[in-house]
Amino acid sequence: MNAHIFREYDIRGIADTDLNDLDVLLIGRALGTYYVQNGVKSVVVGQDVRLTSPRIATALTRGLTAAGIDVVRVGMVPTPAVYFAIHEWGMDGGVAVTGSHNPVEFNGFKMNLGAARSRWSSMRGTAAPARTPRLCSATLAARSRSCTPSPMDVFPTTSRIRPCPR
Repeated sequence: MNAHIFREYDIRGIADTDLNDLDVLLIGRALGTYYVQNGVKSVVVGQDVRLTSPRIATALTRGLTAAGIDVVRVGMVPTPAVYFAIHEWGMDGGVAVTGSHNPVEFNGFKMNLGAARSRWSSMRGTAAPARTPRLCSATLAARSRSCTPSPMDVFPTTSRIRPCPR
């Protein structure tokens, strides 16, 4: 896994190489574990219009649900709609799968911990190298321990995934 994809405010990389399905699943598990440790139970996951976004959002959702997070998939929406859904539906957090302003071959994640915390820089340890949050270490550690997802990751509990409210 490319450690340079972990940034101060988000995760960004080349979609087909840096964000393959296994690495995204492990990022989802690490993020889900962090969320659980911080009292987060339910999150919104939305995606932009890039062709790689549905694949990445699905792998991320599998990782989040494997960690015990309930996920509401809102589909293809602009990033601000994810933030709106967090507040409007009383969710604990959210993730927008988006390449933002980067070229088409890029994609990534913008994470949110709800109304009070839109940044995730608090995840960074004070001794950590610049722009490398603890999530990077947790994801890399998970990657080195297991190169194949468990059955729970491949077939998440569907009760943890629900469509957006109408």
